[in-house]
Amino acid sequence: MRVHVDQRDPPTLVAAAWRERRLQYHNHYCEDAKYQGFAPLIAAFDWNSLAVVPILHQDSLWGLLCVASAEREYFDNTLLSALARTAKMLGYGLDELALKNRIEAEREEQSWRAEHDLLTELPNRAAYLAELPKTLERNAERLVAVGMMDLDDFKPVNDTYGHPAGDLVLQVVARRLRAAVRQGDLVARFGGDEFALLLGNLGSMDDLERILQRVQEAVRERITLTDGTLVQIDSSLGVTLYPLDEAPGEILLRHADQALYAAKSQKSTRERSVSLYDGIDDAALSPNSPVAEIPPDQSGTPSAAGACSVNSNAAEFKQ
Repeated sequence: MRVHVDQRDPPTLVAAAWRERRLQYHNHYCEDAKYQGFAPLIAAFDWNSLAVVPILHQDSLWGLLCVASAEREYFDNTLLSALARTAKMLGYGLDELALKNRIEAEREEQSWRAEHDLLTELPNRAAYLAELPKTLERNAERLVAVGMMDLDDFKPVNDTYGHPAGDLVLQVVARRLRAAVRQGDLVARFGGDEFALLLGNLGSMDDLERILQRVQEAVRERITLTDGTLVQIDSSLGVTLYPLDEAPGEILLRHADQALYAAKSQKSTRERSVSLYDGIDDAALSPNSPVAEIPPDQSGTPSAAGACSVNSNAAEFKQ
């Protein structure tokens, strides 16, 4: 049923309660000559007595509590007081629910902020460290790459074009990195121009090579600033591999950082921008190593092929 709450003259009890925000009632509604224009509606619902009580939520009109009866003289002071209390309790309940929802939303927001970088919306260091042991446990018989990455030539962009331009570059790089890795991989920002990668379920070094190639191409792609200026940056990346590197989680991250330092220190002469942690024993990459015999992936690639990829590509990383 739809009842108008506009400026009709005379207004219905519903309209009066809506506009005046106070209880309205009538014990001879159908017999009052003022409301004969509503006679068909009143007759259809067999209304003789009608009470309408506003429901307020956070000091604003939220709705109306309407009670009708076929009896005449149905509403007395006791019943009207009860209806007023009921409407007030409904309003209090709505306020309580809104407060509960707001507290829950704030709690979720705080939880999200505790685990994410606000500028790029990537997971932060705390979230990365929380996920690292879970990824290692899930990939006990697969390779896991722990990577640390710095952006090369980012500081000149920040210094030349200002911090807003630098923030834009970081946001663009973050979006591209998310798109470059696979679903289930983790990209995090640790601060400044420092990012971290966590790549699990790697069947071979070929898998890692393909992902890192996409990552590097994503970073190198030119970025358009808000004024139309095109800038281009590069990256340095240090990687260690579990279980070839059997260190605990935070130590793996430290090893990746050491490999990153090696990549950056050789920037002027290096052929690759990716450096593998040199603490990994070369013997672990030999064809006879049990670690190199990685189980086939879901596509059915034989173990021997995976082992071959580990050896050939790992040698390239270590050069």
